[in-house]
Amino acid sequence: MTFIDTLRAARDSAVAVLQEFKVAYPQYPDAVHVFYEGQSDRSFYAGYLAKRVTRLSSIRTYDCKGKPQLLKLFSAIKDQYGEPDRLLFFLDKDLDDLLSIETPGDNRVFVTDTYSIENYLVCEDILQRWIDETFRFNGVAFDMSVVLSQFRLQLQRFHRLCTPIMAWALSHRTAGTRPNLSNVQCSQLFYFANGGDVERQSGALAILDKQAGVVTSAAMIFDIRRNTRQLLNREPKTFVRGKFELWFLIAFIRHIEGVFKALATESYGSVRITTPLHEGNGIELLAPRLPEPPRLSDFLTSHAAVLAAAA
Repeated sequence: MTFIDTLRAARDSAVAVLQEFKVAYPQYPDAVHVFYEGQSDRSFYAGYLAKRVTRLSSIRTYDCKGKPQLLKLFSAIKDQYGEPDRLLFFLDKDLDDLLSIETPGDNRVFVTDTYSIENYLVCEDILQRWIDETFRFNGVAFDMSVVLSQFRLQLQRFHRLCTPIMAWALSHRTAGTRPNLSNVQCSQLFYFANGGDVERQSGALAILDKQAGVVTSAAMIFDIRRNTRQLLNREPKTFVRGKFELWFLIAFIRHIEGVFKALATESYGSVRITTPLHEGNGIELLAPRLPEPPRLSDFLTSHAAVLAAAA
């Protein structure tokens, strides 16, 4: 590895973030230093933190570029600085509980009770608010209770369709292989049929293997089926990948947008959308519309004094 390659690798590692923290910590002695897995987490948590500080500049944030890097950074800071209460760390649970992976038992570490932060956003309240605030109906009206009922039904269906996929991911993780779930494109796995039901494409396993860079052996199929049965007894939001759920929410909104527009045309009305929603801006646009999740509220309340005193 060349000198430039070494610098490039270090740039995105826990070492680089640790160095950033070492410089900032003495410069901002009264600030709260907040560590995230990635940029999307910053978008999610920022509003909840902002409500508890007098000035936004009193929060110093660090993008750790992944959960493994954040955990390394947590250990390195603890070894070098002890346990200062002005440091907060935010983690997604992922499949850790099913894989018996322990996260730091530290009161400064928040771990989601869902798979990830995106799961919090996929709910009826968010859907209702998004329609109320971004859909403009002219000469036509719809019963939103019907839309919400369809959303509940299709979300349950999506969870069922996702369960074998998450069982596949769990089986590979247990076997020591790590499917790259970031490469899984839900748009190639699921679609909304003309009747309004969300469906899974045929040949999903082959699609998953190709996208995630793994090979599922015939011997692993039994394990996937066993894990599927196990997951069916759990709350779906604790094991369905949050980015998959967020895809579903956005796809559902696009689907009903099409239905609204078609029905509006029949009655010479119209439907206009003021703000496009896609996976790239989903967290940024939806998180401010979400009431504070109870578990997060308890965590931030426990640090209220530190946040209020930050300067």
